[in-house]
Amino acid sequence: MSLDSIRERAAEALTSALETAFGHRPDEVAFEVPPKRDLGDLAWPGALPLARVLKTAPRQIAEKVADVAEWPDEIIRVEIAGPGFLNLYLDRNLVLAGLLSGEDAGKALAGAKTIVEHTAINPNKAAHIGHLRNSVLGDILGRCLRSLGAEVEIQNYIDDTGVQVADVVVGMLYLPETELAECLGIEPCRRDELIEKVVERSDWKKRFRQLPEGRGLGLACSAYMSGAGLPIYWNRMPHSGVQLKLDRSGGVTVFCGATEIGQGSDDVLVACIAEVLGVEPFDIRAVTGDTDLTPVDLGSYSS
Repeated sequence: MSLDSIRERAAEALTSALETAFGHRPDEVAFEVPPKRDLGDLAWPGALPLARVLKTAPRQIAEKVADVAEWPDEIIRVEIAGPGFLNLYLDRNLVLAGLLSGEDAGKALAGAKTIVEHTAINPNKAAHIGHLRNSVLGDILGRCLRSLGAEVEIQNYIDDTGVQVADVVVGMLYLPETELAECLGIEPCRRDELIEKVVERSDWKKRFRQLPEGRGLGLACSAYMSGAGLPIYWNRMPHSGVQLKLDRSGGVTVFCGATEIGQGSDDVLVACIAEVLGVEPFDIRAVTGDTDLTPVDLGSYSS
């Protein structure tokens, strides 16, 4: 039992009532959906334009139709509102039972073609539970449309890496360090500018090798390497490990031996886990650097 079926049978009942009461058969009976639930589920405003044709007040037309019509079983109440609106109220329990029983299934959208596009995971990122949710919702929507008789085409765009990845590769190969950093939205360290400023402010060029005996002036630069690609102890074991604890409230606790020394390892760790699990970073608590609680890590040098 579809809603369209109820509309059609109600229209037939109304047409027959007009024929019986006034000897008039309308070319079309159109129902509207009232703006408020308390005004019914369907409304017929046709009495107003018929008043001139039948030379009868709209409200009298509506009242006569309401009395004469043999309404479908799904319509449990008919009321007259305003100057002559006919408001129909449905037995929603009966309608729901009919919909669940599958009556008239496959007819509501027969002949219509619908394209449902869903999921379309970005191949440059890891899949997470949010993508699974979209897959489930898309599949449910497709099945519902098919049950209503629509021809459904499911589309899932298997995205490629796209030109943006190629642009990054070209930039890494050919752009100078500072330009590459700016393209990637990274604030470069501007090492060369820093050295020039130090040389200028220290008057290094004039003072170098010009100081009294026993005194000197020099300039040195240093860098600190970190990352599991450069471990202190070369072996076949993992350089670092992570353990996750998930509780019923939806909170996540991550245990990792990597020590945060300003290189951002805590932030990166939390961001990676949030993306994979599909949760907010604020819902993740990081416990790091505590060798009593966390799995092995080769230290800040290898974090």
